[in-house]
Amino acid sequence: MDKTTYRTANEGSKKVYINKKIMIFDIIFSFITNEPILQTQFLHRKLELLMKEKGMNIDIETYSSNKIDQYGGQADLILLTPVFGHAKEEFEKKFPETPVIAISKQDYGLLNMESLYNGIIDLLK
Repeated sequence: MDKTTYRTANEGSKKVYINKKIMIFDIIFSFITNEPILQTQFLHRKLELLMKEKGMNIDIETYSSNKIDQYGGQADLILLTPVFGHAKEEFEKKFPETPVIAISKQDYGLLNMESLYNGIIDLLK
């Protein structure tokens, strides 16, 4: 499956991004579950709510780090959690058309969505 189509629509003075896909990748430390850690799930949900609040129609998906080869090419933007941020350069080479952000420990720990949002919007323009 390819990346989604990029379109923008103007609603008044607000630019809306339609059909964009952001993928968050996290390292899983559990043999019991395949789900990202709770903090990453919180980050996903808060980012989703902020995008909706800002009028952005952007899909956000979260996967284990072992799924990046399978799904990374479908993303319009890749977010790496701090424990996986060391691989940023590797994935920039692997997916040269896709921007990659390594989330800072501070933004991740404090769930600082405004800072993350600003970085995302700058790269999606």
